[in-house]
Amino acid sequence: MKKILLLLIGLSPLVLNAQITINSSHLPTVGHSFVDAIDDTYSAPILPGGANQNWNYTSLQNLDQDTTTFIAAATTPYGPSYYPSSNMAIHTPEDSLYLYVTTNTGGLYIDGYYFYTSQAPFGQNAIPFSPSYLFIPTPFTYLDTQTSYYKYVIDIDTALPYIRFVHQVNQAFVGDGYGALQLPTATYPNTLRIKATETIIDSLLADTIGNGSYFMIDPPTVSQQSSYYWLQAAQPVILLTISADSLGTTGESSSYVLSSTTSVQEPQPETKANVNVYPNPAGGLVNVTLLKEGTSNTIFRLFDMQGRVIRETSLEGIQQYGFYVNQLERGVYLWSIDDAGAQGKLVVE
Repeated sequence: MKKILLLLIGLSPLVLNAQITINSSHLPTVGHSFVDAIDDTYSAPILPGGANQNWNYTSLQNLDQDTTTFIAAATTPYGPSYYPSSNMAIHTPEDSLYLYVTTNTGGLYIDGYYFYTSQAPFGQNAIPFSPSYLFIPTPFTYLDTQTSYYKYVIDIDTALPYIRFVHQVNQAFVGDGYGALQLPTATYPNTLRIKATETIIDSLLADTIGNGSYFMIDPPTVSQQSSYYWLQAAQPVILLTISADSLGTTGESSSYVLSSTTSVQEPQPETKANVNVYPNPAGGLVNVTLLKEGTSNTIFRLFDMQGRVIRETSLEGIQQYGFYVNQLERGVYLWSIDDAGAQGKLVVE
């Protein structure tokens, strides 16, 4: 008996992790929201891959935070017109853009951007990727490999010579390890690490006579970058992202999950068809989007459950408005927009 006990004590620190497969059922859906801790100053060697690893990243810093919320693409101002096949979108108010996303059995794809600002790159608001950018391949497991590519083209053809910018990225994915992942917030067993290597080819072409015949101005510029993703077969699917150098040996920035929420979007009556208020529930920035610019009669109001006006703002001349609810007590609030005939509930967490 003593020998058996000693054997069990000796084996107790040994924890075997299961080799998992990431499927499309593990990808985010509408209503998923994640808060990540970001450190753009991170610099450290990439820990080894392989089977049954124990990756210790408990020393990662939280120097900044970013919230990603997946909303229905059809409820955004630009999705139905520019990205009708996308099923989700991510709104980034700081950069004045929407990122449009599609999930299917092959993985999570980024279909393109829409910049609702006069400072859009090259003056082009919609930048579709053709083909779409594969971000998470599925199904995917340890030692799996996959290649893909995405591309976008921007034409500046307001005056001769016409200029064309072509951005193409060739991708190579490999499931290079599995095991336990230790983060400052928690330890996650049974994670899969994917290494993604991207070769970026940028080309500049010109059409001097306007007949659609473009020629290369300079040789294409080629660069390479690598990223590592730690994933689990649950939500949030991405636990840690480290962007690395071109060889994939040294990390240059990190982003790990702090918290996640899942909310079910309430069915909206027809009176709210031209208005979107999200995320809901909310804990920080709330966005209000209109399908067209507001008039002098477009007034946004937020009420508490006693009917008192908490916030009142004119939306004249704008389609996008954001406000913070950090200072509000948790609970249910009501909102309305005059002249749009729209009203609804907002839950503050």
